[in-house]
Amino acid sequence: MKKIVISFGIISTIAFSSAVTDKIDNMVDKIKERRVGMEMKVLATTPDPFVMVSKADSSKVIAPKKKDENIELGGIVNERAFLNGKWCKAGDDAGGYTVHFIGKKGVVLVSEKQIKKLFLHKKIEGIITTKEGM
Repeated sequence: MKKIVISFGIISTIAFSSAVTDKIDNMVDKIKERRVGMEMKVLATTPDPFVMVSKADSSKVIAPKKKDENIELGGIVNERAFLNGKWCKAGDDAGGYTVHFIGKKGVVLVSEKQIKKLFLHKKIEGIITTKEGM
């Protein structure tokens, strides 16, 4: 029984491999065929794909870029952030940025070209000390 299964496996492998090589030979023959390109008449009537600009439009005025304003996060309370001395909520403008998200420890600000993440300072232990009996 083992001999029959092994013989069948060998015969099917040989038959399958010859079918695959025939397929590969057909693909190679198609690649070797000469391809016909576009006729010169059709090519001559094709519009130029490149655009040439003769002169700049002087009617457009480009505003100078603003310097990146230093934004300070002073605190966060009830989903509002204290940014540059003003309380802001999500969607408000702050220093050229839009307040995108206010979390417990930080704020995400978004502009057209930049994303800023501001975080509250870490809590520093031991600045205020108390003495017993006072």
